[in-house]
Amino acid sequence: MGWIARKLKTQLSVFNSEFIRKVDEWIWFRKNAAHLKREAVNCKTPRDFFGALKRSPFVTLQKEAEIVGLLELIAELRPERVAEIGPYDGGTLFLFSRFASPSAHLFSLDMDLGFRRWSFASLIRPGQRLTCLVGDSHAESMRDRLVKATGGKPLDFLFIDGDHAFKGVKSDFQLYSELVRPGGLIAFHDIIPGAPARAGNDSANPGGDVWKYWKQLRDSFHDHRELLYEGPDQEGYGIGIIRWPGVSI
Repeated sequence: MGWIARKLKTQLSVFNSEFIRKVDEWIWFRKNAAHLKREAVNCKTPRDFFGALKRSPFVTLQKEAEIVGLLELIAELRPERVAEIGPYDGGTLFLFSRFASPSAHLFSLDMDLGFRRWSFASLIRPGQRLTCLVGDSHAESMRDRLVKATGGKPLDFLFIDGDHAFKGVKSDFQLYSELVRPGGLIAFHDIIPGAPARAGNDSANPGGDVWKYWKQLRDSFHDHRELLYEGPDQEGYGIGIIRWPGVSI
């Protein structure tokens, strides 16, 4: 066998292995999503749904007291259009869908959704729609794709939990906040510095620089709040929320 044939055989073997792994992941995701949805049938409150999610294999990166508080606000808003930058493995998508409108259109933006792009739809409620957009959220072209996907209609709720670098979170806010309707909500995750950041070692801070940008941004908005599981001295986490007034600040 010549070297070209051997190389092709090796590449084919790698492709087949990767394909099988993707199929296995897809089956795993769909199976566990179905189980989670069955558990959710008997859930009523934000705490109920969070508990069901915590008992599932899906990972959520938020603290209970914080995300439950956010879900209560979403329940009051009953958003028709929800966009999330940085959906991870879909835990927050599942939660947001439970308190959005029954006919809501949800949008997940990420650099690489992989197999999740075809599996996330199994997490939302019947009657809702999901659009996954893969690409760099910092690019204006990505913002334009979202505008096209919404049909030019404004967002009711925007959750920013993607790039945690100062420049990255600032870019996400500046690009997508203008798509939120007046009175809509914009939320940020990881607004409290962790121990490394408090000690001056920003590079080791798992929450990145979101807290720096939030600290700079929050006082520009009259209607803002912070959801914290322990208080301002807690180690990291935290969700910051602003009600969008519809003007540039």
